[in-house]
Amino acid sequence: MIAIKVTKEGSRWIARFPYHFETKEFVKQAGFRWDGMNRYWYTTYAEVAAKLDPEAAVAAAVAANQSLVQSRATDAAVEIPVPAGLAYLPYQKAGIAYAQDRAAVLFGDEMGLGKTIQAIGAINADPSIESILIVAPASLKINWSRELRKWLVRDLSIGIAAGDDLPATQIVIVNYDILVRHRAALDARRWDLLISDEVHYAKNSKAQRTIALLGKNGKGGIAARKRIFLTGTPIVNRPKELWTLVQALDPAELGSNFFRFHKRYTNAHHNGYGWDFSGASNLGELQTKLRSKFMIRRLKADVLTELPPKRRQIIAIPANGAAKVIAAEKAAYEEMVRRLDAGEKVDFAEMSRVRHDTAVAKIPYLIEHLEECLEAEAKVVCFIHHHDVAQKLKEHFPEAAFLTGEVASMNKRTEEVDRFQNDPSCKLFIGSIAAAGVGLTLTASSHVVFGELDWVPGNVSQAEDRCHRIGQRESVLVQHLVFDESVDALQAKMIVEKQGVITAALDTPTAPVPVPVYKESPVEAPKAPVEAPQAPAAPVGGLEAVREFMTKAAGKLGSAVLRIELESGKRVQLAISRRSGDVIVTEDAKYYDGRPWYGYVLADGTFSPCRKHQAPAGLIEGLKAFAADPVKAAKLYGQHTSSCCFCGTGLKNPASVHAGYGPYCAERWGLPWGDTGGLKSGRQEDLQAAIAEEMEAARKAEG
Repeated sequence: MIAIKVTKEGSRWIARFPYHFETKEFVKQAGFRWDGMNRYWYTTYAEVAAKLDPEAAVAAAVAANQSLVQSRATDAAVEIPVPAGLAYLPYQKAGIAYAQDRAAVLFGDEMGLGKTIQAIGAINADPSIESILIVAPASLKINWSRELRKWLVRDLSIGIAAGDDLPATQIVIVNYDILVRHRAALDARRWDLLISDEVHYAKNSKAQRTIALLGKNGKGGIAARKRIFLTGTPIVNRPKELWTLVQALDPAELGSNFFRFHKRYTNAHHNGYGWDFSGASNLGELQTKLRSKFMIRRLKADVLTELPPKRRQIIAIPANGAAKVIAAEKAAYEEMVRRLDAGEKVDFAEMSRVRHDTAVAKIPYLIEHLEECLEAEAKVVCFIHHHDVAQKLKEHFPEAAFLTGEVASMNKRTEEVDRFQNDPSCKLFIGSIAAAGVGLTLTASSHVVFGELDWVPGNVSQAEDRCHRIGQRESVLVQHLVFDESVDALQAKMIVEKQGVITAALDTPTAPVPVPVYKESPVEAPKAPVEAPQAPAAPVGGLEAVREFMTKAAGKLGSAVLRIELESGKRVQLAISRRSGDVIVTEDAKYYDGRPWYGYVLADGTFSPCRKHQAPAGLIEGLKAFAADPVKAAKLYGQHTSSCCFCGTGLKNPASVHAGYGPYCAERWGLPWGDTGGLKSGRQEDLQAAIAEEMEAARKAEG
């Protein structure tokens, strides 16, 4: 047989040989294809090239394996320009490095890992990139503009396309929905880089936005020297959804033949009526091909040690049809501020009304955002404030777990939480900040979306902590969805900044206090403390039930007080902190002022002792006994902050202006905690009389 020379040229292995019929047939049978224009036989597959030249195939396989490693890399020894005061996380540097040497890249990292920052880092790393087109969903255009201004190291002009207006800036941001009307103007420009965010929007090859972006059959798409595609869900449902991306990013190899791709990876077959491409096959091989050619994808689990416990994002959406509502909200807010400054009476009802109007206008955008989140995440928690907003969400997501102040039954509340925690088919939890923001465990999700906000950062942090608590193994992503330039946006910015200050002041690790070294006349430190406190030297755990029970007791009133009796006969008082949600353990007294406090039961179930006041003997044992059976303890010694209108506990306080069910009664009789509508003390006896028969019947039934 005539000698055959195989060379690797670009993405192709080319077989060259003097024409001979038997040699040609041999090359053809090996799997090589004829290129009539260039007049040679070629293949894009290493395994085919190996049949004629094993050494060439080995070299290609080594390169592919290197790419596979890089596609999972969580760090890279590269220096990438970054603005002062900012820094890329190690895995983000690895992503930017992966994109540097490739003309086409798919960032497929899980949601919340900073794909936007990595794409901007790729711009910073390549000074030759000067004209950039960014295609993104309408709700993300403003976010892109803000991230660019924050992370770019060069002074590139940035413009956002709106309606018929296309800015003549170096960076143009346009949404998928108006791409068609601007195609002619976009084609008239030379683009160094095309970035397509949430590119799974273009999974349908027949959709207008897909054709406007990528063209038909791999031809006629927006031309650019480099392409970077971003999506946390490259496959939403089936492998066939990859085809448009594969064809755009790797047209010479993986995306060169429609039927070959689908027969290999979607189990394409003719079912008697037509071709069925809805299956899946050879998925391990498909992933290897994607990673070895153009895809980098890391999961949160891969980079967990690099992530902060919480990551907070403000997602600003364009006002569009809500412009009048936002203007009214801003006017009401400015008037409220003016009146406060002038010492005048403030119309808070008007502010509440316009805030409600803004929340209602945001519902369609919130639904769209939650749908996108649910495509990328196993479970999502959404917090809101208004009941009608919650009901609209529930109508759209009927299978969601649902918990607002209107869900009065404790059993129903527990059922909803348990369903979200344990049922894989329950992917969304909808809860109000007031009713679901404390006391619950929602660790089945590591993604929190706030559709509405509370002015108090502590309340927002408490709501976040439904996911960020014991049992959570992932970093929690917190997103605030707001209208651009709205009071909502101002509020979110203030809250996130305040939370950052709190974290820096209380939670960020700091350097130890330096110990002075004396060269002369050293003073010997005492070998033991002069007065050792009785409180334990280290926090004691296992007290989760204390905080959970007290949080339930807080109810709508936002606070709760119980007394427990220690073996010594001494009583101590437990109270929920309005600020932190921790349980304060103090000396039993009528008023808080001046009483000794002994420590806190924290969110993780540990008791953190006070170093100033000595704890009474048996305190830890008493707390553990309470944790073992809090209902019994509440029955014997419990007291709500207001009078319990069911069993009468606390009726000695005639100044009480609220009436609520105490902790024991609520647990025992299945009643809601807290406020029953502001009943005056004088009406409590009427209410007790009305339910006396029911109580007596229940006692008799109990024996």
